[in-house]
Amino acid sequence: MENVAEALQITKPTLYRYFKNKQQILFELHMHAMNHGEEALRLAHATGSTGLEKFLIYCRRYMQGIFGEFGTFPVLVDVGSLKNPEKDLVIERRAKISKATVEIIQEGIADGTIGAYDAKLATLYTLGALNWMPLWYRDDSRKTADEVADEFLELFERTLTGQASHQRPLAQRQKT
Repeated sequence: MENVAEALQITKPTLYRYFKNKQQILFELHMHAMNHGEEALRLAHATGSTGLEKFLIYCRRYMQGIFGEFGTFPVLVDVGSLKNPEKDLVIERRAKISKATVEIIQEGIADGTIGAYDAKLATLYTLGALNWMPLWYRDDSRKTADEVADEFLELFERTLTGQASHQRPLAQRQKT
């Protein structure tokens, strides 16, 4: 809760003026994070033309949410600390985001911009990498959030397309 209060630039006791309890704070943090994921999906579908472009736009926007206005909160990795019915709602929304990620990757496989991988495994690979960022990234890191995003996008693109060249990948050319 100290991290949350610090990010909001208020004291820890002030948090409880706005929220009933710690459970509500955790739930709202999860909801806020998933809003970013859903916005990333909307942006990808609205602006990307190929499966790979949509995937990279989605991942960049997702990372911008992770690194964004409130900083990173490691607590978001732990859904188990939530109680029902909030826990079920978080799990349901996460499942929808995962399913939509699978569909974007399947689109890329179908249009030939992503290699013939198991889309579910590629999604687990991607979301596993993205969702653990709050555990290790800090603003005082040796790389900026944009630099981390650029490198992750390059890794994702090279992995999913099978590129081994030293050409500047699409992820570097497609900043949104």
